[in-house]
Amino acid sequence: MLMRVSDAPSSAAARVPLIGGPPEIRTDPPPRSVLAGENFLRQLGLHLDPVALTGSAREAAAWWERHLAPPGAILVPAYGCRSIIQPYLQACRGIRFYPVGKDLVPDREALMTLKRGAGSLHVVHYFGFPAPDWLYGLGLPVIEDAVQGLLDPRLWSRGRWALGSFRKFGPTSAGGFLLDRVDIPPLPAAPDEVLRRWERLGQWRRDKHRAAESGDVAGWLDAMARLAADESAMDDSPIRPVALSGEPLARLQDFKVQDMRAGRRAGWRAYQDALADQPDIVQVLPELPPGVVPYGFPILTEARDELKAHLLQQGIQSTVHWDVPEEVPAASFPDSYWLASRILTLPLGGPTPEEDARKVAETLLVWTRQKKG
Repeated sequence: MLMRVSDAPSSAAARVPLIGGPPEIRTDPPPRSVLAGENFLRQLGLHLDPVALTGSAREAAAWWERHLAPPGAILVPAYGCRSIIQPYLQACRGIRFYPVGKDLVPDREALMTLKRGAGSLHVVHYFGFPAPDWLYGLGLPVIEDAVQGLLDPRLWSRGRWALGSFRKFGPTSAGGFLLDRVDIPPLPAAPDEVLRRWERLGQWRRDKHRAAESGDVAGWLDAMARLAADESAMDDSPIRPVALSGEPLARLQDFKVQDMRAGRRAGWRAYQDALADQPDIVQVLPELPPGVVPYGFPILTEARDELKAHLLQQGIQSTVHWDVPEEVPAASFPDSYWLASRILTLPLGGPTPEEDARKVAETLLVWTRQKKG
């Protein structure tokens, strides 16, 4: 049974099960080889098209915006994180938001109207689930947002461009990609200050996992806060895309793609079974299609913020995907704000996703029973 943070013993030898976050970054020095991540890229099929490895997915989008984007406004879903629109805002590109329903499906009729005069379409594969096929028949070139669908190459096989993030799934402090079916201009090298930032992020990730292993709740929370602050800073600072290099590039060799795929699917099914027939906990995507590799397990609850705080108190890191950017007008997109106030993503990463999913689900069910009195 999971232990309350407030009840956690001070002894570093005590083992408190702290759950959540991407896999651990190893402490041994990686080989500094250009070919270090070649096997990983082959497993994902990223060696078949021109691909640029960037510092992050938002940097990939910024490079696309700078060199590859067609003229005209870009259509962007009104439900998503700020990092989706940040590159377009900084480039002063026209953005047209299109509505997304409570089931995470875009509004087809609205898009038929909004597409007139637009230049491109940004498609999000929410939680690693494929976007509807009809989005590719609107007559606009598509940039695929596979940030939450890195491990399923089919997601970026239909659009002209695709972008994704490595650091959300695996043992690297930085990394993303931009894929183009034709060509991509080479990215500039990462300057020293960027390399130092990646090194710092890697250290915070190691601190977090070290704290989790020893049951150091305070250290775990401190490392999470540092990582969250860095993420927020990235959303407020100018984007200067650079090529992935150094340790983050070398660490791509540590990705165990097949294990990640199998583990995440097993974890999803564990959540699905444990939370079935729970009227107070709605599964956003109750079915797991063959081959789909989920990013996390999203649920809906009216008491989302209370549940998130409770899980953290139990040593479980859950995430809100997402708080809607202020540029999205609430009056025009009520479903986006409805989702943003209720959705919570339960963790699926880590070395034992199926076991962790059962522990998280057990904690959640205890909470629902306590709520009912």
